[in-house]
Amino acid sequence: MTSSDAAKDKFYEDLHALLVTVPKEDKLIVLGDFNARVGTDHAAWQGALCPHGLRSFNDNGLLFLRTCAEHRLHLSKTFFCLQTREKATWMHPRWRCWQLLDYVTVLRRDRQNVMVTKAIREADVWADHHHVISQMRLRLQPRRRPQGKQPLGKLHTLLLNLPAHCFDFSNQITQKLEDLHAPDNNATVETRWCQLQNFIQSTALEVHGRARRQHQDQFDDNDANISTLLAEKNGPSD
Repeated sequence: MTSSDAAKDKFYEDLHALLVTVPKEDKLIVLGDFNARVGTDHAAWQGALCPHGLRSFNDNGLLFLRTCAEHRLHLSKTFFCLQTREKATWMHPRWRCWQLLDYVTVLRRDRQNVMVTKAIREADVWADHHHVISQMRLRLQPRRRPQGKQPLGKLHTLLLNLPAHCFDFSNQITQKLEDLHAPDNNATVETRWCQLQNFIQSTALEVHGRARRQHQDQFDDNDANISTLLAEKNGPSD
C-alpha cells in the first residue's frame, strides 16, 4: 500500500517536529517500517548511510535519508557486513526479491555503541516483514543539575534565641498586622490562612534572612555560635 505525497510530507513534518524536541544530551533511537529503500550510495550520504545496504532505492528512501542527514541519524543496519537474509526484512510478492524497509537509527555519535543490527528470518512466520533486533551498549550519563540559581536556604531561625532579635521580630509582626487591610468577608478559611502564612513568611525572611549552608567540615562546627555572637553584637541595642 502506498501513501499520497501529502501524507508522506505530513508524516515527515511530524517526525521533524518531534525530533527537534529531544535534548541534545539524550540518547535517541528511531526505529520502524519506513517503506524506504535507501540504496548503497554512501558517498552521497556520508554519516547517515554506510556501504552495506541493499541496492534498491525509491522516493521514500530519499525522504528518509534527508531526515537522517538533517538530524544526524545513522542507519545502523547498513554499517554491518551481513548476508542478505540478515539485512532484508521484506520480499516483494511479484518480483520475489528481498528488500530492506525496516530500520533502527541512532545518533551518529552513538554509532560505536551499536554492536549489531540484523533481521531474524524465523521470528514470525505469519508476518510479511521479518523482525529486526539491535544489540547496543548504552552508557547513560547522570543528568546534571541545571546551572544558575542556587537552592534557597532555610530561614535563620537561630537568631530567635537572642531576646533582642526576638523582640524586634515580634514588634514588626504586630506593626504589620495593624497595617494589614481588613480581610474580605467572602474569602474562604483556606484563602485567609494562605494570606496569613505568606505574610508571616515574608516578614520572617525580611527580619531573619537565610542561614548560610553548613559545610561538612570539622572546622565549621562553631559556625552557628559565631553567627549568634555576631548577630548579638550587630543587633538592635536596648
